Amino acid sequence: MSILVAGIGNLFLGDDGFAPEVIRRLNAEGPPPDRVRYYDYGIRGVHLAYDILYGVDRLIIVDALPLDGGTPGELVVLEVGPGDIEPVGFDAHAMSPGAVLGNVERLGGEMPRTYVIGVRVDGVVEEIGLTPRVEAAVPAAMAAVRTLVDRILPELPPVDNSEEAVAARTEAARAAFLKAVTAQSAAPAADKAATAQAATAQAATAQATAESEGS
Repeated sequence: MSILVAGIGNLFLGDDGFAPEVIRRLNAEGPPPDRVRYYDYGIRGVHLAYDILYGVDRLIIVDALPLDGGTPGELVVLEVGPGDIEPVGFDAHAMSPGAVLGNVERLGGEMPRTYVIGVRVDGVVEEIGLTPRVEAAVPAAMAAVRTLVDRILPELPPVDNSEEAVAARTEAARAAFLKAVTAQSAAPAADKAATAQAATAQAATAQATAESEGS
């Protein structure tokens, strides 16, 4: 894949389910453009980290953001670099940008060029459903995703579908799976189940991507 639009958030915590709703509506519109993937990662931090390790040219994170003096429902779009994100320790379930960076670095990778599309929320509660002002921001967030994708796609190099390149992508998928297995064996016991599940999902995604790009 080239552009990954990753929704992160817990739909069981009210407005924290903003990103899952954005991704759900984007996918409901139909298939994304070629070389673009919309995916709701929920709270599966390791799964997202493995997908980044396999190879993502640009990452767009959709997320719920703290209020920080803003207004609930306010949309924020920004580009972030490694110096803008403070990595935190490995956590199989944490999904803040810092947690994602920490997971990727622990597994030996680097974050790609990254953008954040977020909405300001006034806290979260244990319930399903968005508050009115946050829900009203969903269409604007979808439009921001489309605008970013349209801007980024022309910047990307063309996909090489030669036999050698396809073989290299297939080998990368195999290497990603082996790396996932190694990471699983080194993970704390409490994280192994989540790590194994993420590794299996990532390996399947990587293989499917290699095959589709070669067709």
